Amino acid sequence: AECTEEYPFPILPVHWMSRDPDGCIRTDCRFIWKDFNMPRSMRWCHAHPSWTYWALPFFADMLLMRMLVVAGERGRQLLGVGNEVRLWPLDARKPMDMRALLKRGPEGRHLQPVRHASWMVSDEPMMNAWLWRAGARKAWCKFDVDISAWSTGR
Repeated sequence: AECTEEYPFPILPVHWMSRDPDGCIRTDCRFIWKDFNMPRSMRWCHAHPSWTYWALPFFADMLLMRMLVVAGERGRQLLGVGNEVRLWPLDARKPMDMRALLKRGPEGRHLQPVRHASWMVSDEPMMNAWLWRAGARKAWCKFDVDISAWSTGR
């Protein structure tokens, strides 16, 4: 298994088209994604995750942050939540023991500011950015059929 208690992140298939700034050498540069200004730990991936229950804290944190941003300050007040939220300290750059972290309960989470980011616009940018922030490094190799095979009907 690829998604384990030591690596509690979803695995996404790598995208056929590079959206990385350094991919703009001889390709069409209009798809280059510049809304993330931190290091990228892997290529841009499709938002088609494979995962096990070990990735639930990752998804919960990502969706909780998105929900609280969308709720706005007034919505957070109605929910009884301030401008900070407790998230799991998920970091693929160091050894992880998700079972031990979960056993710590709320004390295992760290306060993070609720802050909008331009990559929160949809699922694919958000999953890529959230995985890059965590230093995730695993992606599925994907074989894509040439676009003309399905776009022209031949």
